[in-house]
Amino acid sequence: MGTTFLTGVNGENLEIAYSSAGNTSTANAGSYGITGIVSDGSGLASNYSVTLTAGTLTVTQAILTGNATTQDALNMAKQGKLTIGVSNISGLLNGDTLTTFLSTAEYFITVGQNKYVFVPSTVTTSGSSITVSYSLKNPALATSLAAELGDNTSAATAVRAGFYMESLNYTFFDDDLTRLFSTAK
Repeated sequence: MGTTFLTGVNGENLEIAYSSAGNTSTANAGSYGITGIVSDGSGLASNYSVTLTAGTLTVTQAILTGNATTQDALNMAKQGKLTIGVSNISGLLNGDTLTTFLSTAEYFITVGQNKYVFVPSTVTTSGSSITVSYSLKNPALATSLAAELGDNTSAATAVRAGFYMESLNYTFFDDDLTRLFSTAK
C-alpha cells in the first residue's frame, strides 16, 4: 500500500499511515482490521474531506512439511488412541517450536462423511524427534469410529479416509499417514 495519495488538486498529495494488529511477525492466523490515518503531505489534510474505508488483513496458517510415523495406526485408532512420531519438520516461523505446535495440534481422521478429532495426551521429545500420544476428543465416538474403520474394506470408504494435524497457526499433512488409513483392510 502506498504512503501518499493524490488529491486531484494542483498536484497535491496527502500522506496515509496504515495500522493493523495483524501486521506483526508474531500475529496468529486469522483476520485483522486495517485502519488508516491521513496527514499533511504536499497539501494540508485540513483542506480536504477524506473518508477512509476499513480493510481486512488475513494471516493464513503456515504449512509444515516433514515425516510422521505411527505403528499399527488402524488398530490404535479403533481404540480411540494414536501415537505419532514426527521428525524432520520444516516451516516453523517466528521462534515457534515443534513441541509447542504438537502439544496443541489436533489430529483428524475423516472416514466417509465423519470427522474424528484426537487431542494430544502426552508429548515426548527425544533428540530431533517428537512422539505424541492422542486420545479421541469425544470418547463417546470410539465405538462408531471402530465400526467405520472395521468396515474399511470397501474402496469407497477407504479412499475417503485421510489425515492431517492442525493448530492455530499451522497445518501439517503427511501423505504416508494418509495412505496408512486409506489402504487399510
